[in-house]
Amino acid sequence: MAGWLAGWLAGWLAGWLPGWLAGWLAGWLAGWLARARALARSLARSLARSSLARSLARSLARCSLARSLAGWLAGWLAGWLAGWLAGWLAGWLAGWLAGWLAGWLAGWLAGWLAGWLAGWLAGWLAGWVAGWLAGWLAGWLAGWLAGWLAALVGALAGGFWRVGGFLVVCVGGWLAACVGGWVGLGGLVVVWLGRYVGGWFEMSVWLGRYLGG
Repeated sequence: MAGWLAGWLAGWLAGWLPGWLAGWLAGWLAGWLARARALARSLARSLARSSLARSLARSLARCSLARSLAGWLAGWLAGWLAGWLAGWLAGWLAGWLAGWLAGWLAGWLAGWLAGWLAGWLAGWLAGWVAGWLAGWLAGWLAGWLAGWLAALVGALAGGFWRVGGFLVVCVGGWLAACVGGWVGLGGLVVVWLGRYVGGWFEMSVWLGRYLGG
């Protein structure tokens, strides 16, 4: 909305200012010409009172060349004034319309592009963060829970000598699930290692009993 308003105002000002300036200049020139005409009329009146001016005017009125020259000058002046006025009006209207249309289109396009880009970027970033966070949290929780349950079952089935293996499996499974993010893979490997270590504990106990017996 702000971009559209700024573009419209800039276009309107750009179209209105040259037209206003040209109109002001034309008005000033017309006023100046009117004053010059009034001065010429007063001068003509003062000249018309003299006998020399009367005789000169009569001789010029009788001459067809002077009459044709005056008609041509009046026609040329009228045509020039009409053409200049029509061209100025057409140029002002075309400039104002083009400036307003360009400003409105530029403001609307910039606003729409900025809004679409901001919305798409925010949506994509929010979706990516939410998806990644949900996946990572689900994988970590599933891996940690699987490793912990597997270690608990192995420790309960193995007896007292696997308490150390249970602790190793719990801590190792939790760390592996946190670092790797694979569901239960780190926990299963550590469970297998815990069982292997627990087996060595059992073998050492059996060997001690045999030697003691």
